[in-house]
Amino acid sequence: MDPVATSAVAKAAGEKAAAYARAAGYEPQEVPLKTLAPLLEGASLEDFDEDDEAYTSLADLWAALLANAANPSFDAVPPSFPAILNEMSTLEAHALSVICAATEDERGIEPDDLADIVREIMGLRAVETLGEPDPSFANRVLIGIENLLRLRLASLDSRGDDEHLWATRLGQALYDACTAPAKQQNADHANSQ
Repeated sequence: MDPVATSAVAKAAGEKAAAYARAAGYEPQEVPLKTLAPLLEGASLEDFDEDDEAYTSLADLWAALLANAANPSFDAVPPSFPAILNEMSTLEAHALSVICAATEDERGIEPDDLADIVREIMGLRAVETLGEPDPSFANRVLIGIENLLRLRLASLDSRGDDEHLWATRLGQALYDACTAPAKQQNADHANSQ
C-alpha cells in the first residue's frame, strides 16, 4: 500500500470532517488518540476514487464519524466504532441506514424488502433494467445481514409468520455517529428570541 496515497485519503477525510464541523457551526474539539488513530487508519484504507460512488459513501461515513468525534455536543464516539465501521461494506452501510429508519418508524423491515430498497439506493435497478439482473445481489444482501447481526448492529425478530430486522442500540448509535452533524442552534440567538 502506498503510504502517500494512504496519507492523502486520511487528509481528505479530515478535510471533509472539518467542512462538516463548519457547516454545523461548531469548533472541533480534540479527539482522544484511542479513537482518532483507528479512525484515521480505517479511513485511509478505503480506495480513493472520486468517480466511485461506493467510495464516496464510505468516505462520507468516515468523515462524519470523525466530525462527530470532534463535536463537543455529541456524546463520545467510542474507540470501538472505527473498528466496527472498518468491518462493513458499502452495501451493509446502506442496509443499516434502512434498518435504522424502519426501527425509528417502529415497523422493522423484512429481509426481502431490505434487499429491494438497498438495490434501489445503490442504483442497481437502473443497471439491471438495461441488462440481466445480478443473481448474486440477493446473496450479497443476505451475507451483509449476517454481518450486521454478527456485529450486533441489527437483530432478527421472528415473532409471527414474518421475520423483521431491527436496529440494536449499538446499530443506532453507530448510524448516528456516522451521520453528518446537523447545524447547531446558537444558544445566545435562541435565548434572545
